[in-house]
Amino acid sequence: GEAVALGMLVAGSISRRLNLLSAKDFSRMEKLIAAAGLPTRIVRLNLSRIIDAHYYDKKFKGAVNRFVLLSGIGKTLIMDDVALGLIREAIQERMGLLAQV
Repeated sequence: GEAVALGMLVAGSISRRLNLLSAKDFSRMEKLIAAAGLPTRIVRLNLSRIIDAHYYDKKFKGAVNRFVLLSGIGKTLIMDDVALGLIREAIQERMGLLAQV
């Protein structure tokens, strides 16, 4: 459950950075995850190892990544080929290395 929760927050951060999700909805999601006792920050993991692992995710097809992003609470969309720089920023945000957008 912890990895899923953190993955949801990374996807939420990507959604925010793409202006698909409001700051209010993202904050609500983050608070609900925390209230469930799940982590909201990535600790004791290396950014490059996380990036490397994402290439083995079941949603990665050939050389194209695929993310389930949010356009609101309960509203999803699938986006292919999310820029690696955007993924890095979202992960770094969860690591506390970048400010939340």
